[in-house]
Amino acid sequence: MPSNVLYLTGSPSVSVILWIFGGLVILCIALSWLELGLSVPNFTSRGTSYWTPRSGGDKNYLEYIYQRPRLFMSCLFGITFILFGNLAGNAIQFGVYMQHAISPQCAEDDACFNKGAVIGWAVGILTLCSFLNVATRKLFIWFNIGFAAAKFLLVVVVALLGIGYGTAHGNGCRTNLAWSNRGPGSDFGDIALAMFYGMYSYTGFEQPFYVLAEVDRPREVFAKNVLLALGAVIFFFPLTNVGYFCVVPYSGPDSVPTNMALEFFDIIARNGDQTADTSASQRFVSVLLAFVIFGTIMAQTFTGSRVKQEIGKEAVIPFALAIATGTDSLHARWERHGWRLWRSSTPTRSIDRRHIEDHPEQVPMAATLLHLIFAVLLVILAGVPPTKPSHAYRVLTFLRIFSIIVVLGLLTVAGLAYLKIDSWRHGIWGGSRPVDATGGARPLAEQPERGGREWLRIRRWVPWLDWFPTFMASAVLLFLSVAIFAPPSQIREDERAVPYWVNPLVGWLVLLVGVLWWAVLRIWQGMTGTRTEVVRKPTIAIVDDGRAAITAEYIEHIPGARLPGRTPPGETPVETPEDGTAVEMDSYNEGA
Repeated sequence: MPSNVLYLTGSPSVSVILWIFGGLVILCIALSWLELGLSVPNFTSRGTSYWTPRSGGDKNYLEYIYQRPRLFMSCLFGITFILFGNLAGNAIQFGVYMQHAISPQCAEDDACFNKGAVIGWAVGILTLCSFLNVATRKLFIWFNIGFAAAKFLLVVVVALLGIGYGTAHGNGCRTNLAWSNRGPGSDFGDIALAMFYGMYSYTGFEQPFYVLAEVDRPREVFAKNVLLALGAVIFFFPLTNVGYFCVVPYSGPDSVPTNMALEFFDIIARNGDQTADTSASQRFVSVLLAFVIFGTIMAQTFTGSRVKQEIGKEAVIPFALAIATGTDSLHARWERHGWRLWRSSTPTRSIDRRHIEDHPEQVPMAATLLHLIFAVLLVILAGVPPTKPSHAYRVLTFLRIFSIIVVLGLLTVAGLAYLKIDSWRHGIWGGSRPVDATGGARPLAEQPERGGREWLRIRRWVPWLDWFPTFMASAVLLFLSVAIFAPPSQIREDERAVPYWVNPLVGWLVLLVGVLWWAVLRIWQGMTGTRTEVVRKPTIAIVDDGRAAITAEYIEHIPGARLPGRTPPGETPVETPEDGTAVEMDSYNEGA
């Protein structure tokens, strides 16, 4: 993305400013997510409210905020995330790097460039990550931790290496980082699109929220670790761009390389000798960058498949129960036959509802298959037509970030802003934490009721500056969702075949697909007078300090349940809360 931001702004210094601004916007969004994620959902038992972390991220927050119409947000989020909640674009970029490592002399415009091999690499890496995701949960988590550390180390090395090399070899840092505009960019449409791309690299912030239920002691460690990680990347990502600009010369849009990282390492490898053979270094760097993308796809496969598992629990898609169900990992199955990669303390017998907490390692196998199918489908749809793989990468990346981060993110932060305004309207101004530092339970009887949603009374975590991050994020995302339709003056040659407004329009139309899905589902329910009843029975552990955690959850889908008011004489209706809150700690029912 450094090349895209520079190409649109025409100024390296303005590019760095937009990277800093993009990081601060993502920080505001993350603070809003922390306020929601550390406060909902709540389970009530004997007059006491318990916050219990649940995986799913903004799916849970949207369903909590927009409780009417029924299932509307479940369908809207579910369809959008199933379509674009993957890294198909990154998989194509992985294929580009691997092809460049094999034939570093072949550019995408050359006849020797093998586009079919790029698609093959993309499908292969998606399949490998999906296989590892269902093979072993424990080892997969350690893989992700290792890749994350390696990726952050690479970012730091590039930043320091670029600044050091540019300082030692002439005056590159001062010359290239001028404020003057050296290109025809910087129109309104250019800046809006550059702001969008400036946010891109920070968008991994949402991944830990998707698996919040798997975080140990989230009340104590989650918020500070998320903010620490975001603070580190907000500092080092712009600094990495400074490192790039200290080494890679810029004289206008024609001088912007297609891939800033490859050009950066190529210049350092040549060290001023334009006749030097750098094919070996190009191969090494291409493999290194492909390795980084591999780690990114692994992490997103882990989180994305578990979000799709949460979507399946709502019974709004075909084969919902199979997708919602966790199954024994391949390693757990191998253990039952006496073969194991390591000594495990988990039982090897199959999961038993009577002992639901005592089970082998579980993985979302059907949800991972769903994740893989749509990722491969996007790779084929975007990669096979006569377009460059780099263009397909930009298109898929844009659609994912626009639909999931900008549009769904706008619905989330704007909904939180509504909850705050609703509390102010009812005389609840907040200003203090409603629970102790450990996040322990607080009896509902001690909390005076004022009316409305009372968000500022029931929330359990207060962000910095309280209201400011939410309203700031809402304003910026609303601006981007509309300004992205402004025509940019800088359009690459390979992107001129498709009108600039098609990509954001597709991002909005995906939401329309979710609305139509919901409408068809409700029409069918109205015609038949039935719905699929969702029965949730979580096993919740409450420790001495009042913290609660879901250790397991039993999901049952009962098709053919009668809608309220449609119960025939002689049948007993099934009473189900419409707001999705729990009635008892051991019984969580939600109609679907």
